[in-house]
Amino acid sequence: MEDTSLFDGARGTRACSKGTLSICDRCPMSDNDEDKPAVCGKSVLVVEESWHVANAMKSYLESLGMVVSMAGKLEHAERLAAEQTFELALVDINLGDETTYELLERLKPQGVPVIALSAYPVAQASAPSAAAFLQKPYSGRGLLAALTKVFSR
Repeated sequence: MEDTSLFDGARGTRACSKGTLSICDRCPMSDNDEDKPAVCGKSVLVVEESWHVANAMKSYLESLGMVVSMAGKLEHAERLAAEQTFELALVDINLGDETTYELLERLKPQGVPVIALSAYPVAQASAPSAAAFLQKPYSGRGLLAALTKVFSR
């Protein structure tokens, strides 16, 4: 059975100068840019074949104010990467019987940082061009830490 609890409780809270606010709408924190999450408004390509995981991730990322495009197949991800500009890609290394290493290499010259995702720890060594690596299952907190790390560079 697939783990759909990956982002349980994804709708969190964040402290800002106006108090504690729910993260539930695009850039909900405040009109003050200093109070918004560093990821708010960023465009992200999510490449994940599991419908449950992809939709949980999409909901979570949108709750942070990110603009999300999704692909469940390598071909679709490559087409989106060619047609649109992204500020980040979250890429599952193994898409069923396909791997996404070539996609990671195509995104690199475009300056798109990649957070590589995999249930297999050995995949981290196989994706040296990735800006960060998350091993499944991971929490929303772990994903947010990786996002913050990548965007603080």
